[in-house]
Amino acid sequence: MDEKTEKKGKQTKQTMPEEDITIYDESDSIAKSRQKSRKVFVFYIVALFSVALVIILASYVVQAHQQQQLNEQITVAEGAKSRADKIQDQMESLQERIDKLEGELEDTNSQLEQSESEKTKAEDAIRQQKEELSALDLLWQLEKAYRSGDYDGAREIISEMDLTYGHSALVSRLKEPLTNEAAAEYEDICNALSE
Repeated sequence: MDEKTEKKGKQTKQTMPEEDITIYDESDSIAKSRQKSRKVFVFYIVALFSVALVIILASYVVQAHQQQQLNEQITVAEGAKSRADKIQDQMESLQERIDKLEGELEDTNSQLEQSESEKTKAEDAIRQQKEELSALDLLWQLEKAYRSGDYDGAREIISEMDLTYGHSALVSRLKEPLTNEAAAEYEDICNALSE
């Protein structure tokens, strides 16, 4: 049986490959485990720092963007305030010009009223002088007709004069169109022709 067992043992040895069995030392296993833990810890810390760095960068970008917008808003607000100040200055300048022009308009209106009053007086004076001239012309024609002996023509001129100016106005020495000597002359001719 010895031989049989030996043969079986040899067959087993031949059929079974030999395995390398490595026996680890306990201290070596702990060192590897610690090294692996350190790698995980370092990776974890690097990851945390990376996330923190990304957060810091994102915060900086957002803050820089907000600061830029704020600066733009300040610039726009300052520009708007500057434009508002310019508009206010222009409005004050225009108001001063309006006040000045209103004063000039009042002066011009008062001058215009005075001029219109003077114009009315001048027109009245011209009208009176025309009436006086016309009345003196008719008186001259009356005298001419009376002296030449054309009494009918003289009476027609008297009728025309009385109708135009009124007999009482013509014989009054203080009222126009005939005054003083002219009024006296007219009255004398009228009295002479009525006899």
